[in-house]
Amino acid sequence: MGWRIGVDIGGTFTDVAVLDEASGRAGIAKVSTTPGDFGAAVVEGARAAMEEYRIAPDSVTHLSHEALALWGFSRWRRAPPSR
Repeated sequence: MGWRIGVDIGGTFTDVAVLDEASGRAGIAKVSTTPGDFGAAVVEGARAAMEEYRIAPDSVTHLSHEALALWGFSRWRRAPPSR
C-alpha cells in the first residue's frame, strides 16, 4: 500500500489531494493554475503536497487528474475566465 495523488486543474487553482492507503491519512495542497503550461502547476502542486506530507516518490501508487480548465479550453477555444 502507498499514497494516492489526485489533481484537479481548475481555471484559477490546481488542487492536489493525497491519501495514504494504509492509514487513511489525507491532505491537500493548492497552487495557482498556469494557463500557459497546465503541467507546470501539476508538478508544482504534487511536489508541494509530497514535501508537506513527506511522501517518497516511490511510495506513490496512483496518480489521477481532472482538468476542468482543459475541458473549458477545448469547448471555448480559450482559457476560462479567472475569478
